[in-house]
Amino acid sequence: MAAVAQPGPGLESAAVRSPLRGASTASWLVDAASLIELYPQDIRSTNSLTIKDFVSKTLRAALSVAMLGTAMNAQAAIYTVNSTADSSDGSCDAANCTLREAITAALGGDQILFSSLFNTPQTISLQTVLPDIASSISIQGSGATRLTVRRDPSAGTNFRVFNLIGGFTISVSISGMTITGGNLTAGASGGGINSATQLSLSGVHVTGNTAGSGGGVSLGFANSEFANCTFSNNSATNVNASGGGGIFFLGLGGHSLRIVNSTISGNSSSANGGGISLFSAGGSNTVEIINSTIANNTAVNSGGVRTYAQNNSTATTTLRNTIVAGNMPINMATETLNGATAVFQSQGFNLSNNYNGVFVAQASDITSNPLLGALQNNDGQTPTHAPVFGSPALDAGHGSGSFTDQRGFLRVVDLPGIANAAGGNGSDIGAVEAQTVPVSDVILRAGFEDPIP
Repeated sequence: MAAVAQPGPGLESAAVRSPLRGASTASWLVDAASLIELYPQDIRSTNSLTIKDFVSKTLRAALSVAMLGTAMNAQAAIYTVNSTADSSDGSCDAANCTLREAITAALGGDQILFSSLFNTPQTISLQTVLPDIASSISIQGSGATRLTVRRDPSAGTNFRVFNLIGGFTISVSISGMTITGGNLTAGASGGGINSATQLSLSGVHVTGNTAGSGGGVSLGFANSEFANCTFSNNSATNVNASGGGGIFFLGLGGHSLRIVNSTISGNSSSANGGGISLFSAGGSNTVEIINSTIANNTAVNSGGVRTYAQNNSTATTTLRNTIVAGNMPINMATETLNGATAVFQSQGFNLSNNYNGVFVAQASDITSNPLLGALQNNDGQTPTHAPVFGSPALDAGHGSGSFTDQRGFLRVVDLPGIANAAGGNGSDIGAVEAQTVPVSDVILRAGFEDPIP
């Protein structure tokens, strides 16, 4: 049983630890994350049925581990990080607890929090890779503008920031931080985060990471959800089909990734999917994008979103109240191999300068320049593109069940003087909900800079 949380800024790590803590290195438990790194290199020539059987056995083993680990950790603990140091003396306690020590100590169901030190901007600079996360834990940062976890530029080796293993029975939650500086060679995946578990991201800024595929985040074999996040300026360097400068999602056997109130901007890929790459290797797999903005990403092909399926599988990307615009050379593309099906589906109230023929636009879908401001802090924890004066996104959408935008501001705000879209509810399209009518910069110049005649 894990130690019971005690009041104060830290927690003794003298808990009795499960022998499963080292399960990720045991010969009888396959590290499913390694499959994600093997897949992108030559996935087209791989027998998907053999891989599906192999992964099935892997996940059954992971299920047994997770069930036993949960029973042994019935009483969850809280570990509070109170230092920015990158060190480990084997103890996470009130005197000193680093992120590295907290991850080592945490077992299934445990939480990692951050002390009041992190109420002001702090950076944890990593000299070496963090321990693998092999159990269901929650890491709750103090906010993406306050907490940065990065690979130190002076680090002697290349590594990713977070590595999550254990299979679909493991659920990891990360919130309130910036993840940056992860750097891997072209053959590896997930520069910022590599995940073979269920992953929940909330209020996270993944920026400036590099890997072969999934420069920002690489996901595989599990359902995941990202909310109120920004993925910016990440790079995928593989020249094969994988791509995914911001996000690479590998589905096998029926998995889904849900992206809500999020921004994917300025990412690049040396192959496909500068912003997002969905790769369906078996079964039916889906990426669902709601109230989000995907802009200014680049790739050799399909700069914004790429939807790919092979070997009789199905890949589906759905868009609702989302902006996909300004990606180069095109915004969206599908590709298939060996009898597979890859499609985009509009669920209405989308905005793009060019849908590239991936679906027949609905009556509520708009084809136009979205007129967005630069990626910047618009009074939120994660940077966003706000609609500027005259943007066709204003009041042209539907909130789709969200009551706040990416920044945490109220959604819906029905702006005066702007007509709502037919069937809409006055929400803006995209990740940002304007709280007042944007002011024209021409009006600003005339009113404050130019002499008034």
